Amino acid sequence: GARFFGHRDAPVELLDEVADHTAEALGRLRVPTPPDEPAAALPHLQRAVEQDSTFGRAWTSLAEAASATGDVALAQRAAAAGLRWLDPTSRGWARYWRIYVVVQVLLAVFTIIWFTAGGLRDLRALFRRLDSAARDARDDGVVHHSGEDA
Repeated sequence: GARFFGHRDAPVELLDEVADHTAEALGRLRVPTPPDEPAAALPHLQRAVEQDSTFGRAWTSLAEAASATGDVALAQRAAAAGLRWLDPTSRGWARYWRIYVVVQVLLAVFTIIWFTAGGLRDLRALFRRLDSAARDARDDGVVHHSGEDA
């Protein structure tokens, strides 16, 4: 989606997607910010969420800008607040990805346990076989080929 600080000429491109009162509030906050300076967008995004705390896209843009500037605490607070105010479609996708990630992590943990248990069992069997294997003192490790391959 569009970002508040994503383009030099038009930093706010979300006005068509929001309610009239939010569009009006954001229209007053329109300030061009270069894409490589998200810190310049932070005060404007913070004013936007202060004026309309239910504007989910402003919260997520604030989280992106805060993350880009290294303010992890603000990014986490803004991301958490933004998830509360996502539109139903975005909320559905957020739920989908949460379930998807949890399922993938559980499958990964199960697979790691499965492979580790099987590997340890096979390693133990290998050492038992090596311990009980009959040794041939004449075996010097050289492989002799028979026929035309030699």
